[in-house]
Amino acid sequence: PEPGEYHATDLISGKSVPAENAYFLIRSSAAPCCQPSILTFADELEAANFHSGFGGALGRLPETLAFLRTAQNLRHSS
Repeated sequence: PEPGEYHATDLISGKSVPAENAYFLIRSSAAPCCQPSILTFADELEAANFHSGFGGALGRLPETLAFLRTAQNLRHSS
């Protein structure tokens, strides 16, 4: 993908952020609606604070894509 091609919605502001600039909280205890839970943040400090309160794994786009690929493979192999 080209830079700026994909966007995600910041959990705090509701604004769109380029995915390569975002911070993602994966599998936290705060799962508002969907599984697997992936929450998006535009601000690193907000992401870190949320991570400290709700756990999970904090990562950037490459880690998040790897997690999604693994989750998808597990779903298809079961």
